[in-house]
Amino acid sequence: MQQQGVEQLVEQVAQKLGRGLSLEDLDGLLLAYSSNQSHADRVRVNFLLSKKVPADVSAWQLSHGIATAVRPVVVPANPDLGMLGRVCVPLMVRGFRVGYLWVQQDSAEESPTAILTQLPGVNHELELLSGLLLDSNTAESEFRRSREREFLLACSGEPNAVAAVAGWKEVQGRGPWQMVTVLDADGWASGPDPIASTLIHRSTALQATVGMDAALFSAGTETHSVVLFRESTGRANHAQVLVHYQLELAKRSGRPVHRIILGISEGFAKTRQLAEAYRQSRVAAQAAAGDPQLGELV
Repeated sequence: MQQQGVEQLVEQVAQKLGRGLSLEDLDGLLLAYSSNQSHADRVRVNFLLSKKVPADVSAWQLSHGIATAVRPVVVPANPDLGMLGRVCVPLMVRGFRVGYLWVQQDSAEESPTAILTQLPGVNHELELLSGLLLDSNTAESEFRRSREREFLLACSGEPNAVAAVAGWKEVQGRGPWQMVTVLDADGWASGPDPIASTLIHRSTALQATVGMDAALFSAGTETHSVVLFRESTGRANHAQVLVHYQLELAKRSGRPVHRIILGISEGFAKTRQLAEAYRQSRVAAQAAAGDPQLGELV
């Protein structure tokens, strides 16, 4: 992450607003905070020390709809938590949620009206901040983008791409493999913004497979994600990806996600079979989207 730029922008916004700010990612981890704060409540102090939003505070915040909001949300005070009122500003880029900026009310303020009135004056800084957070996302690095393009070309059968992917350290000597198509049964058609749809699927697939040895590589398209797995007879790893994908997709798209489907190919031992395996997995996922009786791991 371009941490210095992020911290400088948070300080600039804090100075313009004359208020204490904190910036967190989608998982409630502290990314940056402002130094000026006339009165920090207990929740803010603990957050700055622990770098993580506690479960009870997170539940209170989520109960006011921040996970699906696209505009500032007022989160009222909660004396039991030691929490003053706040305004949560969802940071968005092309419909892709990248984080939350929190603006705390002063202890003497009875309503968030003053904060809401001030926020339009820092729109430019908030757009810059959102852009920096997006650039910091590992799914958005140019290296990652180029590898995903090459992987998807290999899935389409392009010979040079197939040869290149065969030499990747994630792939070489780690077969046999399975191709998996991950599909949101309710929203599998491309959205109004294809770039945003692709970004959401790419980032969701990456986050849903982080730390999973069986998932070797992932990529996203406008309508679905594609994951290369090591072949296995069981479905525990696939089920784990399904659960994580559902949570991550809801978090990033800001809408409920009811049914995720994994279409799983037959095992294959030669990379030249990538395209056929991808076709099998895609057909399986599409069939399950049309027939719920087939289940979610198909």
